[in-house]
Amino acid sequence: MGSCRIHGRLPTTEERSKTMIAPKLKQDEAFPGQPDFEPPAKGLVVREPWISMLLDGTKTWELRGGATRITGRIGLIASGTGLVVGEAVLAGCRGPLSRVDLAEAIARHRVGLDWENCDLPYRNVFAWEMEAAHRYPVPLPYRHPQGAVIWVGLENAMRPALTDGSEATAPEARPGRRGPSAPFPFP
Repeated sequence: MGSCRIHGRLPTTEERSKTMIAPKLKQDEAFPGQPDFEPPAKGLVVREPWISMLLDGTKTWELRGGATRITGRIGLIASGTGLVVGEAVLAGCRGPLSRVDLAEAIARHRVGLDWENCDLPYRNVFAWEMEAAHRYPVPLPYRHPQGAVIWVGLENAMRPALTDGSEATAPEARPGRRGPSAPFPFP
């Protein structure tokens, strides 16, 4: 987590967005040698520092308050940035998990709480199992639909950024957006 902190605090949405802003891009520039790149059908919105941990492979479980039936290739969206920064394979879902399950699996979910004594972040906690996560060479902008909190349909949201010959830029961070909420460091 230390690499995600700025002078002992978590970065603001604006600070995170500045490090992930995509330059003007064309599809062949974003994915050299892959002109037939197709975006994943769905993207999962994840906050920092969790998305960075997923992308670097140190976190393989994303903890959520509900189960999912979605499996397969998904985009990973950095919350509040307007960017799809990578992708993973959502291999399955476990849960609901007990306090003992959560305490024994800290190496997978990376949430270092005293699971035996803390308040649980959700009534039921589920682990969404990720595999083969990787960061895109250039983060890809998308249009975030109003009301989307967990999942974003990427087929139409990314189309302007991936059409050959078109250019797109990532949106600037919106003023007044909050960073990760307290007290639980969850998505």
